[in-house]
Amino acid sequence: MLCSGSCDSTICVWCTRTWQCLHRIAGHVGSVLALAALPLIDMNSNRYLVSASGDQTIRMWDIDDKWRECCCQVAHEKSVTLLTISGNRVLSCGDDQKLRSW
Repeated sequence: MLCSGSCDSTICVWCTRTWQCLHRIAGHVGSVLALAALPLIDMNSNRYLVSASGDQTIRMWDIDDKWRECCCQVAHEKSVTLLTISGNRVLSCGDDQKLRSW
């Protein structure tokens, strides 16, 4: 599985064997500019994908619950352009030249 963000405000989940889009995730209202996957805490926990957008938000998606949006946070005053995972924290950077930890 591979995920990509798009300028049409969606995330596409790709099958890496056939390169077909298996699922399209909608929720952002601006281009999806960055994605990061949270590491598993243990074998009983769900998997999560975090996305960042030109709409100034970061969103968290529950991969194991049919890609349900489980969190939306206005993160920056301008576009959110970068996401990374550090331990159990999500770090975001935006065009407002701020670094935030979540």
